[in-house]
Amino acid sequence: MGGLTPKKKEAYLAEKSALNALPIADYEQVAKAKEKYFKFLFKREKDQVLKSAAYLSFLQKNRDWLIPYALFCYLRDRFGTPNFRSWPILSEYNEQEAAKMLEPTFVDADKIAYHLYLQFHLDQQLSEVHDYMHQIGVAFKGDIPIGISPDSVDAWTHPELFNLEASAGAPP
Repeated sequence: MGGLTPKKKEAYLAEKSALNALPIADYEQVAKAKEKYFKFLFKREKDQVLKSAAYLSFLQKNRDWLIPYALFCYLRDRFGTPNFRSWPILSEYNEQEAAKMLEPTFVDADKIAYHLYLQFHLDQQLSEVHDYMHQIGVAFKGDIPIGISPDSVDAWTHPELFNLEASAGAPP
């Protein structure tokens, strides 16, 4: 995703070693550690990355799902729950109201851009792995979900497409 300063890299490696030394994986602490470094990199590189041709192309090609996803993540984090029915704003998805939050003047524009930045990097990383695996003769097989979480971006943006009263299998 980007380079850490020597001091940050040393701290990251020390934290990585401590987490790896635990007898049982502490997924919550691992996620918190990763997020801390992702946010550091975003703050340091956002102006360069968010203006790059690669990012702008990614945003344009994926905006139909990417924009609602970033807004959902922002609101989930802001209100501390993915249960959008309990949010004081946008508990029902409204594209016009959501668009106001994408304006650069919106007070939390960077918090939304952070989620766009992460998805851009995830797409780049998965594309590199995909290309490499194809080069060595390994194919990927997709998965088709038969259900969604009732507290998901899909349920928020298109509830009419799903039977949100039913569920099957493991939690999404």
